[in-house]
Amino acid sequence: MRHSLQPVNKTKYEMGLLSATLDFLKGHHYLEIPSVAMYFHAYMALSDLANEASFLELKRLLASHPTAINTNDLKDLYLFTINYCIKQLNSGNQTYLSVVFELYQSGLSVDIFMENGEFSPWTYSNFIISGLKLREYDRVETFIQKYTSALPEKQRDGLYRYNYAFLHYEKKNYQQAMVLLSTTDYGKDLLTACAAKTLLARMYFEQEEMETLQNLLQSFKLYISRKELLGYHRDSYGNFITTLSKLMQARLAKKTDNQEIMEEIGTFKVVAAKEWLLEQARLPMVR
Repeated sequence: MRHSLQPVNKTKYEMGLLSATLDFLKGHHYLEIPSVAMYFHAYMALSDLANEASFLELKRLLASHPTAINTNDLKDLYLFTINYCIKQLNSGNQTYLSVVFELYQSGLSVDIFMENGEFSPWTYSNFIISGLKLREYDRVETFIQKYTSALPEKQRDGLYRYNYAFLHYEKKNYQQAMVLLSTTDYGKDLLTACAAKTLLARMYFEQEEMETLQNLLQSFKLYISRKELLGYHRDSYGNFITTLSKLMQARLAKKTDNQEIMEEIGTFKVVAAKEWLLEQARLPMVR
């Protein structure tokens, strides 16, 4: 889903004799070698989310010894640190939002996110999401203008328009956001297409354009029913459609208590824009 930070490296590694190697390294002078220490602390942090000491040491080593390893290894280690932050964020620790944004900026400064001349769509989207949550609007806009041209060609236009629309949405420039979303052909990029429809639905609801919203939700429901390749994302967006439909009916009926809807949201294994849905469900209760 494009509304939340996603892991940027899903490579699996053979562990083999790793346990014995880690035991050997603990307290050994080999950890005085920056490159060895970096990988040691990367593993220790990612294998135990509570091990913030190893994460902070890895982050310090990356900042103080960026030339101690080759570019590919440096990229891997930045992705390790970023994934640690994302795991923390997904577990509810929002203090890591500014940390992951700082890591993205540091990685950009040493140019390690490009691969074969292209920029990863996940890294592109994650930078923007973290920046928008921190309201770093100017930095996000500069990033979009600078790095969009390096995205894979087939996804470039859709990702640019969706993310630029999200920037306008966060700044409450709904009209500009809607124009960007409504003039885009997402082709085979199903996730960005669904994210765009979700964002449109959010704007229609916030502006109380209920008839337009109802039509969009009906077409959105039909769209996801036809896209088998969506996998579990079909459930996520299906739950979003169901919940927003209920919130729309509650808003039209001028209900002041959406407790049942909020409890239902809590039962979903996956639901797109969960935080936003909960926020909207609470609004009538505080008016």
